[in-house]
Amino acid sequence: CGTVNDSGPGGNLTERSLQDAQRLFLMSEVVQPISTDPLVMQDNIRFSRLAVDIVQGRDTLYHVMYIGTEYGTIMKALSTTNKSLHGCYLEEMNILPENIQEPILNLQILHSDSRVLKIPLERCSNYKNE
Repeated sequence: CGTVNDSGPGGNLTERSLQDAQRLFLMSEVVQPISTDPLVMQDNIRFSRLAVDIVQGRDTLYHVMYIGTEYGTIMKALSTTNKSLHGCYLEEMNILPENIQEPILNLQILHSDSRVLKIPLERCSNYKNE
């Protein structure tokens, strides 16, 4: 726990705290929420993973959230500042075989074909109406 001798703004920091700052640089500053309201809510379901895709709409950018659950499903929800669409669930995808309920351990948006299991982000052809 030697102290780093520096008269600058980071003076008197230990080597350990400098290593932590380098390793955890995304946690070094507070991220303020856009709103005090939750983006999405769901009763009796625990979320396990989250991935966000940014999609260009006609007039604005939309944040589409893919939320992995502990039951092996992926919920697709829209996050927007539009109050009428706020926290809108678009669909829930079952990706595991029937009668298997395991938590989603990893969830990642890939815009390539390099993974074992992939689910298309746009599944509009599955639905007959809007």
